[in-house]
Amino acid sequence: MARLIPVIENPGEPDTSDPHVPVLPDDFEAGAVELSANTRDRLRRAMPESTRRAYTGDLRRFLSWSADRKLLAATVFTDDERLADGMQHLLERHGDLHVIVTEYVSALADLGRAPATVERALAAITTAHRAAGAGGLRTDGPRQVLRSYRRDRASTGAGVRVRKTAPVTIAALPAMTDALDRNSLVGIRDTALLILGFALGARRSELAALDITDLTFTAEGVQVEVRTSKTDRDSHGRTAALPYWGARSFQRKSNAKDLALNLGLTGP
Repeated sequence: MARLIPVIENPGEPDTSDPHVPVLPDDFEAGAVELSANTRDRLRRAMPESTRRAYTGDLRRFLSWSADRKLLAATVFTDDERLADGMQHLLERHGDLHVIVTEYVSALADLGRAPATVERALAAITTAHRAAGAGGLRTDGPRQVLRSYRRDRASTGAGVRVRKTAPVTIAALPAMTDALDRNSLVGIRDTALLILGFALGARRSELAALDITDLTFTAEGVQVEVRTSKTDRDSHGRTAALPYWGARSFQRKSNAKDLALNLGLTGP
């Protein structure tokens, strides 16, 4: 049974020299080499779970769109195996999916989807195409459609302004921590997360992955070991140093005594 192997790759012709793209040879046969359960699990976890969920949704929508247009037998794509079967059947029925994917990208543009959403959908389809053993998907047509769509949006003023969440400022941070119940463990934890996240400029996933053993308290401050992050694809990790003087400055502005309780940022 063919299964989707979630790997990250750049859409378009694959570059097998890229160490970030674990690919099986196109002539790989399950009967010749049997992948162990551990190997399959590591291949599955090579992609962050959030990206895997997004790609799964993108592929389900593509296959459902194909079924609605009678390009594929109607079915309900409820799990990975059904998605893999659907992709395999689409390939067996049509062979080269270049025209179909080009039309799908145009359909997403007609629906007004954000270019980044269309880009991700194309990446998901390309990944599934490779995982099905069909090699690299031609993406010149889909990308030309996407390029025209971007140009159309720019000419009409739609989508030119990228929406960005306003960053938290040092003036706003005390108000956020003051709203928490610092007499409870949850309040102390949330205060620590807010302050630590602000000081590190950390993503939510980086904060969620932190453990108490990742904090090293020294005479000068706190060293935080960030073991992995979205932009650290090989999980080399990084160490961030937070000096005590920054914490003391914040304490003077917010009276956030929780820092001493939870992070030890008041120094010896």
